[in-house]
Amino acid sequence: RRVHGDAPKAPTGNTFVDSIMRPLMTMDGGELPVSSMLTGGQFPTGTTKFTKRAIAASVPEWISENCTQCNYCSMVCPHAVIRPFVLTDTEAEAAPSTFETRKAKGDFVGMNYRIQIAPYDCTGCEVCVEVCPDDALKMVDVAKSVDAGEVQNWDYALTIPARGHLTDRTSVKGSQFQTPLLEFSGACEGCGETPYVKLITQLFGERMVIANATGCSSIWGGTAGFAPYTTNAKGHGPAWGNSLFEDNAEYGFGMAVATAARRQTMATTAQAVIDAEVGSPALRKMLAQWIRERDSGDKVAKYMEALEAALCAERHDHSLIGQLYDMRDIIPNISQWVIGGDGWANDIGFGGLDHVLSSGQNVNVLVLDTEMYSNTGGQASKSTNMGTVAKFALGGKRQQKKDIGAMAMSYGNVYVASISMGNMAHAVRAFLEAESYPGASLLLCYSPCIEHGLRTGMSKQVQEQQAAIDCGYWPLYRFDPRLADAGENPFQLDSKRIKGDVAEFLKRENRFINLDKNAPKSADQLRTSFGEHVQARFNRYKRMVTSFKDVAAAPTGPRVTILYGSETGNAEGLAKELGTDFERRDYSVSVQAFDDIDPAELPDMGLVVFCVSTCGQGAWPRNSKLLWEDLQREKPEGWLKDLKYAVFGLGDSSYYFFNLTAKSLDARLAELGGQRIVPLGLGDDGDEDRFETGFNNWIPSVWSTLGTKTPESKLFDPTITVSYTPDANEEEFHWSNSTPTKSKTGAVRITPEDYGRNFVIIEWESQMNYRIGDSLGIYPCNASDAVVDFLKWYGLDPAAMITIENRGTRELPEVTTLAHLFEKVVDIFGKPNRRFYQSLVHFATDSSEKEALLAMGQGEGDYSLALSETWHYADILKRFQSAKPPLQFLIEMVPNIKPRYYSISSSPKQTPGEIHSLVLIDTWDTPSGVHRTGLTCTMLEKLKAGDVVDGCIHPTAMEFPEDSRPMVCAGIGSGLAPFVAFLRERSWKRANGQTVGNVALYFGNRYEKKEYLMEEELKKYVDEGLLTLRTAFSRDDPKKKVYVQNIVGMEPDVNYDYLVTQKGSMYVCGSREMPKPVQNALKKCFMEKGMSEKEADDWIIDMFTTGRYNIESW
Repeated sequence: RRVHGDAPKAPTGNTFVDSIMRPLMTMDGGELPVSSMLTGGQFPTGTTKFTKRAIAASVPEWISENCTQCNYCSMVCPHAVIRPFVLTDTEAEAAPSTFETRKAKGDFVGMNYRIQIAPYDCTGCEVCVEVCPDDALKMVDVAKSVDAGEVQNWDYALTIPARGHLTDRTSVKGSQFQTPLLEFSGACEGCGETPYVKLITQLFGERMVIANATGCSSIWGGTAGFAPYTTNAKGHGPAWGNSLFEDNAEYGFGMAVATAARRQTMATTAQAVIDAEVGSPALRKMLAQWIRERDSGDKVAKYMEALEAALCAERHDHSLIGQLYDMRDIIPNISQWVIGGDGWANDIGFGGLDHVLSSGQNVNVLVLDTEMYSNTGGQASKSTNMGTVAKFALGGKRQQKKDIGAMAMSYGNVYVASISMGNMAHAVRAFLEAESYPGASLLLCYSPCIEHGLRTGMSKQVQEQQAAIDCGYWPLYRFDPRLADAGENPFQLDSKRIKGDVAEFLKRENRFINLDKNAPKSADQLRTSFGEHVQARFNRYKRMVTSFKDVAAAPTGPRVTILYGSETGNAEGLAKELGTDFERRDYSVSVQAFDDIDPAELPDMGLVVFCVSTCGQGAWPRNSKLLWEDLQREKPEGWLKDLKYAVFGLGDSSYYFFNLTAKSLDARLAELGGQRIVPLGLGDDGDEDRFETGFNNWIPSVWSTLGTKTPESKLFDPTITVSYTPDANEEEFHWSNSTPTKSKTGAVRITPEDYGRNFVIIEWESQMNYRIGDSLGIYPCNASDAVVDFLKWYGLDPAAMITIENRGTRELPEVTTLAHLFEKVVDIFGKPNRRFYQSLVHFATDSSEKEALLAMGQGEGDYSLALSETWHYADILKRFQSAKPPLQFLIEMVPNIKPRYYSISSSPKQTPGEIHSLVLIDTWDTPSGVHRTGLTCTMLEKLKAGDVVDGCIHPTAMEFPEDSRPMVCAGIGSGLAPFVAFLRERSWKRANGQTVGNVALYFGNRYEKKEYLMEEELKKYVDEGLLTLRTAFSRDDPKKKVYVQNIVGMEPDVNYDYLVTQKGSMYVCGSREMPKPVQNALKKCFMEKGMSEKEADDWIIDMFTTGRYNIESW
């Protein structure tokens, strides 16, 4: 039936759409007077969203329970009609009843996720359905989609604020949370060109200028009146212009030259403002920062609006400031793009393109390579491969394809990449590298076209691209001149081997199949020649890789990849240290997060060492989930037969799922044919030296098995350079994944002032989204007086302004004072590991100190004493005063401060806009009698109302039952915090008419009169009938100490009813010694109610494996 008639549409309120675009849509454009047009030949952007053509007979439907939230569907959608959205709980509750969501993963944990389709904008190409790895999409009749409320759902989704800024846009998944600034174009269904251009608008669109050659991309990109390029919520988006076919490179080149000249003028004027000391100090500070960072798009974006506002406010104060205000449109680092097809780039426009590439101008050239003139009906171009049947080559093209990439690489200073949506991660990486390169770049994008005649249809164009990569038809590579400057090979062949048969690939497309009909006598010869060409080209590329290795000064030994899955940074830090150890043994090393690699590359990686932590109830770290999900999918037998691997896990043996991720990974790699070189290694947080104890016992077997040499003890090469820059302007530093979080109350003590243990509650003002069970991560700062004392002792001026050139991946400020660096960033009062001693020994000039440091670096000598006395970095430096690393080495040797996590005690429903914490100020006495206080606790104890810290939300690994099911909670001390959140949430829901299950709480502490935390509130929940409360205060009766596990064992009726009869959930929160005794007490209760020992054990194990038994311990 009809779902969208041709009857006149309601006015949109947009004058252009109502008076010009809609008459054009109904073929009445000839009736429009010239006076109705906009002056200057301009057309507004973002008008295609009003077309609502409803041309698809069937559209995708999201199957939420199958979705793993990879965002591949959005990535490949040619028309941006399927997108991921993330919503707060409030937004999800306000959505239409048919607007189903799932719990969001990754950076959006604590929020809600949905894939939404625009039924009236979809073309029905099915590319998204075919690319989905999880069968989470299916095609349905468009009428069904409309009847299911998807039109209203789409409209509602567009009201949700864009949240792309909360995640990393430089990944496949993260890029798709960015608003696409190319949408609903007139491209063919299944178009292979538009996904690339859509992607670059998601990466750089708010500061893009595009020169577009005439051709397909100008037709779908700029048909008069129908502009698919649009703007974000701030009104920023690509500026687009269309040139003649033959001069597009020159057209874009002129734009780039003009922009560069204008920005240089602006920089000169800004420096004049600074030198003349006109304008406010705040304005001059921002201008100095802009001059320094003006070529960095992401950095400038952080303060661009503030700078423009300051110029506006002061533009009448001085003529120079007025001039700067008039140039405000070039404050952002303009990203200049030249876009066109292969006919333009290889044929008619090649002369201009070659001139532009050779100029060194910062221009990004994007070639959408369909290997023929698609827009005019499929004529052969110089990009057409031998043996292709196309117009002007109906008997099969007799020449090989022009290698424009090789020609550009011959200049040596042009960034070149050959990319394909068949490897999405590679495409994203190449776009980022090209755009950041300060010179000309050329990106060759394989773009399947309807003219190719794909036998499987355009719905499987991504699979077609993958097949082209596998057989060598479309090799992936990147040529980055910056690598040559660093002494490395600029050419990176990302297609490691030919895995398929090119002859079989040619049977998949009519443009090659038709050769048998059109030229039967020469068909075999042409295909043979082409196959030989493909192999010869690949061999040539391989030689470009190996020939450099033969002469490079870099390590020529074997290659190892170290992959880490890390939640709090421990596994990442260990992986990087392990990478250094491999480099010292002459290995070529790459260290990456699990999800930073393309899973398809794993079989070709040779040797891989995996370092992975286990979160809470057996959960995978957020940066490892995509790889693990891929590994669980069906693979060919022996898929990893060429892979040698080793796995080391970081876990806590107090948890039931101790090192589950490492165990699962190790087993799965073996199932897929991988060759395990050493048995699985397991690190335990409960060991004396935490996970490093297990690691140091495991790693010798790796070196022995690999037969590596014992490396020379030599100092590392620093990845930072520090210079003193007294005239530089300091930038305010905040951790990249943090949000400034304001204390509403300060730290309010709730235990007696004269009592030794200090429990505090803190209320924070915050709009960060969270759920019950989550933790608030707080980035602590070192005490300023302690930092000043240390720096002065070290011979450094705390007020000295420094600039850090950072060549590594560590997060560091660029311009800062030494005092601020050591207060906010460098963990100078943290606990050293062995590697610190191993590095420090190189600076010791006293032989006895050198000997002592050598022993500590091996875990011997005073190493155990250092652990028991909790000596920190500053302590060690003061003990070994002959070892005094220069500043840049000191910064490199001491890691960054990490956030500390505290369970949240509030409910986001009961107190929206607030986060509450319950914290024990952690203090202890060392064996020698030194009194210590934890770093974060030192800061929190002094916290006052109005103080601001860097905070972040750490998602819980706990799983929660339906609201109607009961909960049993056992906790001690500040372990009460998450249970208070549970109670507050359920109390609020019950008060608002929702049915909730009851809660049994077993709470323990030392003294009832001094440490009965939140007693009044807990008893209120008892009075409400929500809570059954039992307490244990272990030191009230010295003769009979009662602990939480004792009172758990005293309530078999409640525990059996809540956990067995009603199938509720169990939660334990406390010190790492607590979970096992509580588990044994629970087992005893079940046995008292009639279960056998085996039945009780099996029931508890089932609770663990089904997410109904949750532990948080420390």
